[in-house]
Amino acid sequence: MKYTVSGRETGEWVVILHGWGATKEAMMPIGRGLENDWRVLIPDMYGFGETPHPPRALTVEDYAEGVEKIAMLENVTEAVVIGHSFGGRVAVKLAARGKLKVKRLVLIDAAGLKPRGAFFRAIRVKVHKILKKLSGRGLKGSADFEALEGYKKFTFINVVNEYLTGDARKINTEALLIWGALDRDTPPYMGRRYRRLISGSVLYVLRGAGHFSYADKSEETLSLIRAYIA
Repeated sequence: MKYTVSGRETGEWVVILHGWGATKEAMMPIGRGLENDWRVLIPDMYGFGETPHPPRALTVEDYAEGVEKIAMLENVTEAVVIGHSFGGRVAVKLAARGKLKVKRLVLIDAAGLKPRGAFFRAIRVKVHKILKKLSGRGLKGSADFEALEGYKKFTFINVVNEYLTGDARKINTEALLIWGALDRDTPPYMGRRYRRLISGSVLYVLRGAGHFSYADKSEETLSLIRAYIA
């Protein structure tokens, strides 16, 4: 993984993970808001930005291992980990694995929990398979899925079909959960579930913010993070 390191050289480490389809540039506003007091590492995860996707399908665990590898390169043994959306999935996996000690965890509109209506989605998958077998064409997928090519399609399937309930229960560090009240991609009920699953976690729901709550309410988000990890 390609990554940037910035901030105070003697500061404690903060690792910031972007969402699906984004790059490290999307998380720079948070990084810049922390770098006066902390040492900030932000990667382009596999398949995004400057980091190519390897010639195989990946899982959430593969992404977590990739972050652990670059942490080792920088001699990072413990860090605050911040993850948005898909980056939240990877952050949960990192905290559960324990190979990189996650001192504190910040999840922003994080994915990784089974959505409501999963039964109807399962029926849709079955209909898709039947149509594809009969006519060679199935139902149209999400815009994110349709835009993908090659191994990245299979990575997307692996990622969205892995639910991290068990991993969240393993987390024994404190967690700050920040959610947009208007988030339709990972609705606030997912934040409430994470709050129940992660012992010692606290949830803040930001009014008027959507899935990119850290951008919609940038000053409020940064104030919450700074106060929490200080």
